[in-house]
Amino acid sequence: MFLAWKMVLRVFMKKKPVSLRSKANHFSFQDYCLFCSLPVKQDGNKRSFDCFPVRTFDFQRTIISICSERADDWGREVSIRIEFGRDLPAVDTVYHQVCNVNFRTGKQIP
Repeated sequence: MFLAWKMVLRVFMKKKPVSLRSKANHFSFQDYCLFCSLPVKQDGNKRSFDCFPVRTFDFQRTIISICSERADDWGREVSIRIEFGRDLPAVDTVYHQVCNVNFRTGKQIP
């Protein structure tokens, strides 16, 4: 009787599998554009001319406010990346200048 009760409890108390952060897809802020998530071209130790690093929290705050103003899919994606990175200058975030301009002016992904 006890084993049957234990089996019934096991069926009803089934736990969801645990998801680990180590198994999640990670976004590499040094290798991919913050806006379009495409790879940043690298020529040896130098990045391409159209790629810039995020250097200030002012840039980060501005992009967060633009994300909320846009209220579209692209804005939500960028907002999620910023939340994941938290401190964009510290994680060496880079972006394409063309993507930055398109995002700020309300255009779509190039």
